[in-house]
Amino acid sequence: MWMRLLEDWDYRATAASTIAYKAGGVHNAPSPAVDAAVALGKAVRLRKARKDEEPTEWLPEKVQAPSTPASLSRSVATYLMNMGYRRRA
Repeated sequence: MWMRLLEDWDYRATAASTIAYKAGGVHNAPSPAVDAAVALGKAVRLRKARKDEEPTEWLPEKVQAPSTPASLSRSVATYLMNMGYRRRA
């Protein structure tokens, strides 16, 4: 999946590896990384329809990006809780 970072963010793929993403960059990242970054408000999800096309902002008509750990996939919610992130009030 593609994402555009709004601020610097470190994604811990495993206990032994961390991927550092820089703000303003457009990155092709694993789905759990994109889901977590979007849920934290640190990235905007992008889509790329064809190989030779530039990524554009993902604007589904009826689907909204998850906003709380309860609506995220189990792996992303577990990752966020393990990293110490809490739900926003």
